[in-house]
Amino acid sequence: MTHNVLIDHGKAIDVGEESSSSVISRYPSGPYTTMRTLDQMKVVDFDFHVQRLHDSLLSLKTIHPHLEFPPESDELFSTSSLKELLTTIIREGLTEFFRLNGNSISFRNEFSEVSSESHNFFAEVRIYVLLLVETDETTGRRVPHAVVYLNSLSSRVRSAVGSEVLCEIRGSVVRQNSEAKDSEWMKARQAVEKFAAPETEELLLRDENGHVFEGHSSNFFVMLRDGSLQTASQGILSGSVRKTILLLAEQKGIPINYECPDLAQSNNWAYAFISSTSRLILPITSITIFTHTDDKEPESILTFGDHKKENTPPAKNLTALILALKEELNSKAVMILPVPQPRKR
Repeated sequence: MTHNVLIDHGKAIDVGEESSSSVISRYPSGPYTTMRTLDQMKVVDFDFHVQRLHDSLLSLKTIHPHLEFPPESDELFSTSSLKELLTTIIREGLTEFFRLNGNSISFRNEFSEVSSESHNFFAEVRIYVLLLVETDETTGRRVPHAVVYLNSLSSRVRSAVGSEVLCEIRGSVVRQNSEAKDSEWMKARQAVEKFAAPETEELLLRDENGHVFEGHSSNFFVMLRDGSLQTASQGILSGSVRKTILLLAEQKGIPINYECPDLAQSNNWAYAFISSTSRLILPITSITIFTHTDDKEPESILTFGDHKKENTPPAKNLTALILALKEELNSKAVMILPVPQPRKR
């Protein structure tokens, strides 16, 4: 059994196998982001996620009154203050997660001593952060309230960068607010996700004209048969990994088409893949398309070959991006847990 962990108001809670959507739905709406560990002790693109929370909070506080705070509290919500707060909470969360589930490193701290001989090994951890605003009972000031939930990356995600996955499209749904990452979207999408097959990794969003924008929790890309990369530039929430992929594509001379991928032109798609902080790059084996959200029979199924077995320009370009991405993200990962020290004998 996996022991997922919730950190709230300095208290570590073992929530068993309860899902992130179930846990987050207990709280009011607010900005959220999803991080992942790398080599267990580091968090990928930590500064980006702190900035995203900060910017989303400023955007959403005009929509959600419970997120408002006066100018005198501005310093508490600065990126530097949020980074310090989240570093402390995430460190506590990872420590508790590994105490409950085991890990492959060995370090000492005030909470516990974790043995590298543990048999219950979880390679990497997915970290959800929900940022709220509350009133401090002592000072009366409006202060940040960060809720952190941790679970293990799925076997598909952690097995290898570039593992193939299945996706679905159900009905015609697009994100209403692509400028901020609001937990309200996390709650709303459950109405669609409950119809997805258990083996489906991600649901993709298309409009009524057949344009595929992004996934429920990922960005969407297509490798065209001429070797170029295609992804939507409007109407999406652009993730840190998406930005890195585009930068790497430019560095490698891979042409980029910013028109939203159109299902009517899918015969020109050599490969498709999703990206996110937790998934990095995951090529798609097939996309099963349903006309309506709750349909049982699909209208069509798109299938893609194995880029690792082909020697075409799109296959070479996809492989190059997969290999370059982890190396790039490793260079930008921030150490959260203390570096293990040799044991005294």
